[in-house]
Amino acid sequence: MSVIKTAVLTPEQKSLLKQAIFLQICDLQKSFYQDKKISERDYNDRFQKIDELTETLGIRDTYAYNDL
Repeated sequence: MSVIKTAVLTPEQKSLLKQAIFLQICDLQKSFYQDKKISERDYNDRFQKIDELTETLGIRDTYAYNDL
């Protein structure tokens, strides 16, 4: 059994992480909608992983534009 270690993120770290996730979401959407490089299944799987990550890290508000 593995133990998950967590650390408290500083506001600057949270901001940087939010920006990185935002860029990842933009790239994912471009790959799916514009470039059609990935399947709908891959798109949904990757987005689910991002969603789980934001929930785990407590940064679910990543999707709010005015937080960037």
